[in-house]
Amino acid sequence: MATKQFVLEQMTRLSMAHRVKLDEALVSEYYAVLGACLPEDLKTAVSEMIAGNKYFPKVAELWQASEQALIRRLSIKHGRENINIAGTDRIKHDYRSYIEEA
Repeated sequence: MATKQFVLEQMTRLSMAHRVKLDEALVSEYYAVLGACLPEDLKTAVSEMIAGNKYFPKVAELWQASEQALIRRLSIKHGRENINIAGTDRIKHDYRSYIEEA
């Protein structure tokens, strides 16, 4: 799971790219949702948002991009047919079930 420090680092990247001023309340709101993301997938999502978004992303956009990064990563590693995805292309399980040993 992403730590508050990691989420802050990623939000700082976004704020620099989109010239948005961060405050503690904004970081706390984003962390409340993004803390459940795996760090590698959140980092990928932030990179994609920097490259593809003209505006600072909403927390839901980051969550969804992180989720899609996870799906792509697991599909490459295990094959798409071997991961449990709902019909709406959303992961059914909590991210913790996908934590891999380093």
